[in-house]
Amino acid sequence: MSTSATPIQDAPVPFSGATDSDHSNHPADFILRSSDGVDFHVHKDILKFVSDCFDGMLAIPQGDSDPTDLQRDDKPVLVMPESKAILYRLLCLAYPAHAVSHYTLQSADLDGIVDVYKAAHKYQFTRVQDLLNQMLSNTALVDGQPHRVFAIATLCGLPGLVRQAAISVLTSAVGCRPPAFPEMELLTWANAHKLSEFHEKCGLHAEELLTFNKRILSANGFVLDGITFKGHMWNEETNKPFVWWKIEGHSEQCGRGCGKRFTSRGESLRENPVQWFQNQINRVASNIRLCPSADTVEHESWLTVKDPDRDIVKGCPVCSDEWMVDLFRFWRQIGADIKRLNVTAAAKSF
Repeated sequence: MSTSATPIQDAPVPFSGATDSDHSNHPADFILRSSDGVDFHVHKDILKFVSDCFDGMLAIPQGDSDPTDLQRDDKPVLVMPESKAILYRLLCLAYPAHAVSHYTLQSADLDGIVDVYKAAHKYQFTRVQDLLNQMLSNTALVDGQPHRVFAIATLCGLPGLVRQAAISVLTSAVGCRPPAFPEMELLTWANAHKLSEFHEKCGLHAEELLTFNKRILSANGFVLDGITFKGHMWNEETNKPFVWWKIEGHSEQCGRGCGKRFTSRGESLRENPVQWFQNQINRVASNIRLCPSADTVEHESWLTVKDPDRDIVKGCPVCSDEWMVDLFRFWRQIGADIKRLNVTAAAKSF
């Protein structure tokens, strides 16, 4: 028995060692003692199965116990440098679960998760590391706290999750200060600065993609950040030009009398799209630079069709019938392009 002055306590179920525990038919044969004096009654075979570190340690023949070895209730005791909180979460993930909810992380569960992951890495609990990576990659969790998940993924060395969280950060405005969280103090200035640079880079790319004079008139496609994009004159689903490029039928207010241009497909279109569409592109481009995500594109595009542009649209016999469906499809295409840009930028940045 230990002669320590600190009273030893038992861990919560299922590591309490009680006879009515979940493992009563297979009693524990080993004890892990936390740094704050809590005993976890565990099973050697499970530790050997889930941990390469313990597999090597416990594979060594024990022989007769040394009288000086730490024991309790005829079980060997190994004192660990980790606290009760860390060991409990680590072992809960290492042991078989009784419900799917066991593998779900809520926002409140993120406290201390970096220490749990590092302990899993230290003792080669590879299954636990993989589980934590999958649990942290939950879309709802990442989208709900992208800055914090980015910090956690960076501290744990999870590049895929780093990129996923960085892309999710793009739904917030450039320079927006995130809510405080514990891992913020552990993140280096260089990593935080890299995220800020990535955000600004994606904003510039998204704005350039939407800049009317440089990109939107391209019929043959263009290259941006090493990615080839199609021109934005055609609805890819119908293989027809969007309504704002059509020559015939527009009202004077909408843009009658525009000159013709010929595309690579040999078709004639308006030299410039109708003015209400140019106005919308310019508005969205200025906003998308701050929040360069596909979600922002869709949200902003609908908000910016306002008076007097909306009155022009409704008064044009061509636009009034087709503009809503065409805009939906157009912005879906643009959103997909921005997503490609963001994914490529994340792969290059992190």
